[in-house]
Amino acid sequence: MNEFILALFYQKDKLKRKTLYLILTGKKTTSTLFYAKVHGLLSVFGLFPYLSETFYDDSINQLIAQKFIRLEEGQLYKVKNIDAIYVKYEKILSQLDGWRFSRNDSQLWRLFQCLVQNLSVWPDELKQIPLEVSPFYTVWLDEVLSKMTAKTKEQFIQDCYAIFDALPEKVSLFLIQSLSGADYQGQAFFQLCPSVYQNHPWNECYYLSRIHQFWYQVLHHPDNLVYQIFYTQLQLNYNQSMLQTRHLFLQGYTIEQIAKMRRLKLSTLNDHLIEWALVDSKFPFEKFDLMDDATILTQSFQDFKNNYPEKNFICYRLSQIYQLSLTESQIT
Repeated sequence: MNEFILALFYQKDKLKRKTLYLILTGKKTTSTLFYAKVHGLLSVFGLFPYLSETFYDDSINQLIAQKFIRLEEGQLYKVKNIDAIYVKYEKILSQLDGWRFSRNDSQLWRLFQCLVQNLSVWPDELKQIPLEVSPFYTVWLDEVLSKMTAKTKEQFIQDCYAIFDALPEKVSLFLIQSLSGADYQGQAFFQLCPSVYQNHPWNECYYLSRIHQFWYQVLHHPDNLVYQIFYTQLQLNYNQSMLQTRHLFLQGYTIEQIAKMRRLKLSTLNDHLIEWALVDSKFPFEKFDLMDDATILTQSFQDFKNNYPEKNFICYRLSQIYQLSLTESQIT
């Protein structure tokens, strides 16, 4: 875990100790999400939901003792240059997409494996030992197979080929080798993981980066049958209440109207707007009266209120996110 934490300091001088822990464990508050967005940490958001704070603190204390970082008033400051550590794992870190997939990434892949295994013999019954026997998997699988036809099976196969072809060859090969069929048994991820990545947490990061790339491709091909079959499961990664607010807002309702319809506080709906803006590149900033001021990114809310006394917090935060989006568009 020590090297992983250090790698996150690449091109950063400091990170908040507590907030970094909340990001790694996936605690979804708008302040945590905003911090992750600003510091380029959404890719590792929620990667380790079961990471204990004691284990995390032990790693931090070891790095402090080794003088890689120092702790001052809750902030972790980088002391030594860690570029070499980042470069060593750059490819894996750049391929992670924790924000989009960390809630059920491994579960999603297991569902996909189960479906592939069963379709390899469908319409016949599976005679091999099933990969999963828990109701969560079997009920979902039975529902999908009940709607399967020879035509949709062929389309699913072709659409899977299309997704794998869109991935880098090594990523495709890694994932394909984990699949089981009528005449072959897929390998476990630990068997496929290169020796250089066998240590925790890089072993997890390695296979998760492969899974995330697969589902990223699926999300960008809504006409693909894989997308259509797994759509509901993929949506579970998002705040469902936020999605409802987004749906109503895009239909033309105002935030005040949505508050009455859903019987929610305006502060809750403002949180939904902030989360939506943070994760959706198509967020309709033009529908809000924002401040087009590049210095807002470095302003505290009190500074903002001094400069724009008539504006509120939602204007402040959305204006900041808008400025971030402009910066990202210039980079890309």
